[in-house]
Amino acid sequence: HPVIADNIGSGVVNDGDYDRPQDDWNVAENVDEFGISLYPKNLPPGMKDYQRWETLTATRSCTASGRFWISEMQSHHQALFNPASLVYTHEVKWWNWEAITQGAKGIVYWKWFPFIKGVQTFGRGLVNNLGEYTPRALEARSIANILMQHEESFIDYVPERPKAAILYDKLNHDFSKAFTLNYKSYLSTSIYLDSISGLYECLWNHNIPTQFVTPKDVLGGRISDYKVLFITNQLNVSEEMAEALKAFATAGGTIISDGKFGEINDRGYLNSFIPGGSLNKELGIQLIDIDVLDLDISVDWSGYKIESLKGNYEKRLLEINRPDVEVLGTFSNGFPAIARSPIGSGAFITLATFMWHGYHQDKSASVNDFMGFLSTTYDLASHRADNHELKLGVLRGQDGLIICAFNYGDDNIETTIVLKELTAGFCTVIDLYSGEEGKYTSEQGELRLPVRVSAKDVTVWKLTYNRDEESLNE
Repeated sequence: HPVIADNIGSGVVNDGDYDRPQDDWNVAENVDEFGISLYPKNLPPGMKDYQRWETLTATRSCTASGRFWISEMQSHHQALFNPASLVYTHEVKWWNWEAITQGAKGIVYWKWFPFIKGVQTFGRGLVNNLGEYTPRALEARSIANILMQHEESFIDYVPERPKAAILYDKLNHDFSKAFTLNYKSYLSTSIYLDSISGLYECLWNHNIPTQFVTPKDVLGGRISDYKVLFITNQLNVSEEMAEALKAFATAGGTIISDGKFGEINDRGYLNSFIPGGSLNKELGIQLIDIDVLDLDISVDWSGYKIESLKGNYEKRLLEINRPDVEVLGTFSNGFPAIARSPIGSGAFITLATFMWHGYHQDKSASVNDFMGFLSTTYDLASHRADNHELKLGVLRGQDGLIICAFNYGDDNIETTIVLKELTAGFCTVIDLYSGEEGKYTSEQGELRLPVRVSAKDVTVWKLTYNRDEESLNE
C-alpha cells in the first residue's frame, strides 16, 4: 500500500506557513511518494512566475530521487466569492509543464467536478457544473496525449543536475524568526526566506537551474558536484559546518555568501570571530561594525566594472587580515564590499550587504546584471536563450533531451536557444504539439535552435540523438 504525503506549497517558499510547520525533507524520507498541493492563484495576487518554479525546485530538492507528485493541481477558482483565483487555459499549460520539467511524475487535478456544497461551492472543476468539458479540460487532455505518446521518455528523463545550489537551513530559519518576532511591529520576520527568494529569482532570470541543499547534505559531502554554493543570511555556523564548507572550497568549489554569516553558533551564542565563526581564519576578514548609509558598491572584478551595484539593508564594515584576500568591490567609504578569500583550489566570496534580500524588494537592474556576470564567470547556465524573457526547462535522458520554452509575456518571442553539453553529431528535434520535425548537427557539444513561442504559451520539443549520418539522412 504505497504512502503519499504532501505539503501545501513549500516551506522554503511560503514563510506565512512557518507556524504550521512542516519539514519537507523529513516527510519525503518517510513516504513512497512525496507531493505538493499547487494552488498558484488561491491567495491574491497569486504566485509570481518565478515563485512557482521556486516551489517546484524546493519540492524536487527534498526527495532523494528528485521525483514527486502534484497531489492537487488547481483546476479553477477557489470559491464563489474569489473570482480572482480563476484559472485560464494557458495557466493549465504553464503549470503542468513547469511541474514536469522540474521532475513531477504524477499530476492529480483538484478537482474534476466543481464543489456542489460547502464553503467552496461552485469552486474548482476541470468540467463545468453540467459536466461539460471546459477549455481547461481540453488543454489537460492535450497534455495527457503528449505524455502518453512519449511515455517512456517522460518516465525516464530527469531534470539536469544544476551547477549551482542554495543552502536552506531550517535551524537558521528558526533563528531568523527568533531574532525578529519580538520586534515584528517594525522589523520583517521573513528576511531569511525573502533573501532566498530574491536569490532564486535572479538565478531564474538568467535560466540558471539550481537545487536546494541542507546542512545534512553539506556535512555529508553531497555537494561536491556543484560549482557554486550560494549562502544567504546564514546566522549560525557550527564547527562541523565550517569544516564541511572549507572542504568544499578546498576541492575547488566556490561559496558566495551575502548578508550575515556566522554571527552565532548552533546553540545561539555569539561567535567571537565574525564573519564565519570557526571559518573566520580561512576567510581572512573581520567584522568591525555595521552601517546603513551609502550602501551602493563600486565593482572592479576581472574586467567587470560598475560604479553603483545596489546594496541593501546594511553594509558590513570589514577589515582584511590576510594579504591574499582580494577586494573586488568597495563601498563609498573605502571599506571592502566584495572580498574573495582563496581556500585551497576554490574560494569564498563575501558580499558585505543583503544583496538578494534587496533584489526581492526592489528588483534592481544592477543586481540582476551582477548575477549575469556571476553566471558567465562560473558557467552556471546549462543552456541559454538569446532572449532572456524565454524561460527554459530541460529534462535529460540517455538518448536526448526534452526542452520546454515558456513565454510569460504578452508578445510572441522569436529567438535562438543554445543547447549545451550534447552528444556530438546529428540529432532530430520534433515539436511535440505540432509534430514539425527538424534535423540538426551539434558542434562541440552545442546546438543553436531557432524558435518561435507565442505569447503566454509553452512550446515543447524532443531532441533525439542520431548515432550516424545515415540515420539523419533517412
